[in-house]
Amino acid sequence: ACGLHLLGADERDPRLTSTFGVGQLIDAALAAGATRIVVGLGGSGTNDAGAGLLAALGAGDPRALARGGGALGALGDDAVPGLAATLDRFAGVDLVIAFRWSSRSTPRWSVTVTG
Repeated sequence: ACGLHLLGADERDPRLTSTFGVGQLIDAALAAGATRIVVGLGGSGTNDAGAGLLAALGAGDPRALARGGGALGALGDDAVPGLAATLDRFAGVDLVIAFRWSSRSTPRWSVTVTG
């Protein structure tokens, strides 16, 4: 859905890339009745704070939210009018966030479960 490996060297601009595709996958999982969704974070090539993901889930206008991290500063307080309804879609769903972090000695994995 997003990742550095999917982008050419000239496309790797976190000011422009978005998490919209991840949101589309989560939306499809919710629509299919998933009760547990695992999202892997890191190495995505994005820096939009999940705004694109929220747009794909219906929290706000994709034309405003899915324009990449560089556009976040232009968003108003009303950018996610559908956030409450979007969060309600996760009732009864365990959302697992898995991410890799590295120390000087050993890369490690961490998993957080909410639900």
